[in-house]
Formats: sequence, structure tokens, C-alpha cells
Amino acid sequence: SSGLYHFSQDGKSLERFVTETCFNVMISSAVNDIEVEADGNIWIATEGQGVFLYSKETGTLSQFSRYISIVTSIDLLDEGCLLVCAEAGQISKLTQDGEIVPLFSLNSSEYDRRELRINNTFRKGSSFWIAPEQGRMVSFNSNEVGGAMSLQMESGIDIRDVTGIIGFTDGFDIIGTTSGLYLCDFEKETFRQIICRETQEVFNRHVTCLFKDRENGIWVGTSARGVYYIPYSSKPVEFKDLSKGKNSYAVTCFATDASGNILIGTQEGGLFIQRKGHEP
Repeated sequence: SSGLYHFSQDGKSLERFVTETCFNVMISSAVNDIEVEADGNIWIATEGQGVFLYSKETGTLSQFSRYISIVTSIDLLDEGCLLVCAEAGQISKLTQDGEIVPLFSLNSSEYDRRELRINNTFRKGSSFWIAPEQGRMVSFNSNEVGGAMSLQMESGIDIRDVTGIIGFTDGFDIIGTTSGLYLCDFEKETFRQIICRETQEVFNRHVTCLFKDRENGIWVGTSARGVYYIPYSSKPVEFKDLSKGKNSYAVTCFATDASGNILIGTQEGGLFIQRKGHEP
């Protein structure tokens, strides 16, 4: 919650990112999202300072904060532009020249203002799916201004309170929510909850984060019940309980090191390592 950090070139220490803009502004707010372009340029979304762009070629930092200050999520668009999700449910396109082009805004009459924080976006073809912190998912075409469609399950129950979306296999994606896990096909708009084959238990935990490893398996972090794993090869798709049903700290994030080990961060600051080669 205090800026941007990076590993030193020797990989032995974590250092504060201290590059400043031409106006002597340094990234000091919480960082909500990071996107890296193919040429190495880095976009950084912050909680109060708008969006920063770090140029790998010149080593310079630029800030874009006019009209946008609290930016919750960003995604790369074509031709060096950025999809920006800001407070109050506003979605815009940001160019490298600093131009802000409004694309779409969640209807505030349908959402409580506290539900308008957008923490997740997911691109499928030319459409972007938007997941507010609370409330229904919607989609829109990034080439059009306006026009939204709500996404519903076959049962007619909205997919709500989404905490993570990640691609899985054969056109299917995994959606994590505050009330469970879903396997979805966005093209057919079909969904089902994921179960444990051995116990036939439906996954109804509060999902905090999702992560895909090098074997395309999905790691699932929860708020109080530890870590679960979805093998890429499992058919039908099912989950494994790596915490053996025990309560644990809330899992906040996953990452992998150069050796393929899985790093697991928790809300209490602990870092646990799942060694590569050990059965998840």
C-alpha cells in the first residue's frame, strides 16, 4: 500500500521503485494492477495517483491522472492504448498521449455506489467482461461506446461478486466468486459450479485469487480455508483441497519462481512455498 517495488538485478533484494516523472512525482499510492506491453513498457494503476507508464527504452516515468485518480483495474488494448477502470464504474480508453476516451459506465441506478468498484476485467475476442466488487457481471465491445449485457447462469441466477477470472482449457474459463467456483463457456453463456469428485461437495468457499501454473493447473486461494487446486488434466473438472479442510490465513496472491516453485502470500504476511515436483 506504499508504492511500487522491484527485485534487484541480482535477484537477492527487494528495492523501492524510485524513478520520478518530469514533475518529480514518484509512485507512492497503493498499486492495484500492472500490465506489461510486448516492447517492455509497463503500465501501473494506482489508488489515488491515476495511471503511470514506464518506458523501458528511455527509462522515464509518465503520469496520467487528469479525470482519473483511483484506478482499480487496467487491460491492454490494441495500438498501445489501455482500458482503464476507475472509481464510480467508469471505463475509459487511455492513449499514450494522455487522451481519455469514455467507453462505458455502469448504470448507477442499478448499483449501489459502493458496488461500482471494478476489480476484475477479462477479454474474450472483441468483448470485455467487467466484474464489479459487488453485483452482476456485464460485457461490452471495446470498439463501441455504451451498450452492456448482463451475464446470467442457466438457472437465471446472476454471477455476482466476482473475485477472479482465468482462462482454463478448450474454451472454458474459471470464475472465482465470494460464494464459490464456476466453470464457464462465455460463447455459449453456460455455467456450472465445480465439485469435488470424491465427496461430491460443491465448492462454495470465498475465493480471493486465482493463478495458473506452468502445467496450466489452477491454484485457488480462499479467505479462510487455505488453498485448492484444479488439475489441467482432470475430466470432469474438479478441485483438490490442499489444506485438508483446515482453517488458515486468507490467501492474497500466488506467483512462481524460476524453478517453478509456487509462492503463496497471505494476509498475515506469511509466504509459503509449494515445491515443484511435489503432488499438489
